[in-house]
Amino acid sequence: MRAIRGFVSPLLALFYPVPKAALIPILMLWFGAGDASKILIIYMSVSLPIVYHGQQGAASVEEKLLWSARAMGIGRAGLLLRIVLPAALPELLLGVRVALVIGLIVMISSEMIVRQNGLGYDIFNAMDMAQYRLTYAVIVIVGVLGFVLDAGFEFLRRRLTFWAPERQDRLPEAA
Repeated sequence: MRAIRGFVSPLLALFYPVPKAALIPILMLWFGAGDASKILIIYMSVSLPIVYHGQQGAASVEEKLLWSARAMGIGRAGLLLRIVLPAALPELLLGVRVALVIGLIVMISSEMIVRQNGLGYDIFNAMDMAQYRLTYAVIVIVGVLGFVLDAGFEFLRRRLTFWAPERQDRLPEAA
């Protein structure tokens, strides 16, 4: 555990604060202005909150649980699957919730920059054509989509972690 934490923590500290939308032009230069660069930037954006919250959840597992499991003869794989993962699941799912919203934001931003297709393209295209009603309509659609995704995932998260303490019900902090 310490070796993994020692490897992951500095990488997270380095890459977490970097605005992911700022990487879009660089990835477009490397991979072109197509779907590959958009998919890669979305993947990079959503993986960091998941890894960060997963690490925080795993680090918050009580040592007594780990000692007790080891005393009963559980192996490393069993320790990870039966103790660490269930204990870290509420925090990990909060990371997924944050990643879901960040992914939507980065997807729209990348479509605005690449300007080939997608809802971000529709927003800019409607603005260029002075179709302001369409611009607002697409923005409302994006907002409703974000709300529905967040509410749906929150419903799923509560069902999966019904046993978690109430502190998990708070909204995740901005990542």
